[in-house]
Parts: sequence; C-alpha cells; structure tokens
Amino acid sequence: MKSKNNLQQIHQIMGRKWNILIIGTLSGNKMRFKDLKTEISDISDRVLSQRLLEMERMNIIKRNVYTGIPIKIEYGLTIKGQDLEKIFSELIEWEKTYFENYKYGEIIIVENG
Repeated sequence: MKSKNNLQQIHQIMGRKWNILIIGTLSGNKMRFKDLKTEISDISDRVLSQRLLEMERMNIIKRNVYTGIPIKIEYGLTIKGQDLEKIFSELIEWEKTYFENYKYGEIIIVENG
C-alpha cells in the first residue's frame, strides 16, 4: 500500500473535478479547445482553461501551437499522461466488474447482515 503522502499527491492530481474526463477525452487524441469543450459539455471555458494549464504545468498535457492564420492550438497527452491510460483501463474494468448494473446518480443502499 502506498504511503499517505503518495495518496494525497494522487488525489491532488486526479481528484480535481474534470481532470479524469479531460485526460480520458485526450486519450489517443489531439484536440483543440473547442473540441474538448464540445466533448465535455458541462465544463465552463474558464475551468477547462485552468485545468489544462494546471495539467500542462504537471507535464501531463502538452500544448502544441501551430503558427499560421489563425493560430492553431492543440492539446494532447505527454508520455506521463499516456501512462495514465493503463490505469484508466484498469479502473474501467473494475467499474464494469462491480458496478455494471449501477446507473449514475442512483443511490446505493447497503444493508447490514
């Protein structure tokens, strides 16, 4: 088991709202801001910009700027970000195993005994 400090660091990175969705959406893709915004429709422009910048500073996301008129900016995953794809695949399998019939937003009632 990892130490408390390791878990806190993981939570700081992955526990931020939208980070998992952003990384998952960029998995295997390079996308422009507007395309990311379309895929993750509930996120505001401001929050998406903040999360992209934070993860760029953590070297999880890379920002590619292509000169021209207009300037084209694409976001993709760095090697560090791509390494998360394996972890996400395992989490998805875990979710399928234990929550296959669970509908998002449903209340789960756990009975004792």
